[in-house]
Amino acid sequence: MLKNKFVRSILPGEIQFEASRSTGPGGQNVNKRSTAVVLRWNVLSTSSFTEWERALIRQRLQSQLTSEGDLLIRSEEFRSREQNLRRCFEKLERILAGAIHIPLKRKKTRPHRGAVEERHRSKKTRSEVKKGRRKVLPQWE
Repeated sequence: MLKNKFVRSILPGEIQFEASRSTGPGGQNVNKRSTAVVLRWNVLSTSSFTEWERALIRQRLQSQLTSEGDLLIRSEEFRSREQNLRRCFEKLERILAGAIHIPLKRKKTRPHRGAVEERHRSKKTRSEVKKGRRKVLPQWE
């Protein structure tokens, strides 16, 4: 079940699931079965990540965490509990990947000399074309 990179590194005992009644279409099936899934994972007490990664996750997901440090993910898109559970794992993977991702610093680059000369040449050509469209004023001597 745990096939994704970040989710796979989380110990199975750290994740809890709760099933509840789903909302939306489904007729009597919705009233009889608990197909909605809530995934609960405590970021503060996890031992699956380094201290630095935990701090990064805590900082970036601060608005999504409960006061106890739990990350709650709910899925009720499907009529099947297994599909909703799978969707919770996908959401958790996406959230963790976004929280731990550190973008690379941009390297400043400069255009090479040939590109600069070509740009200047095309600007000069365009300038000459526009000069040719101007009104010709009479020359008084």
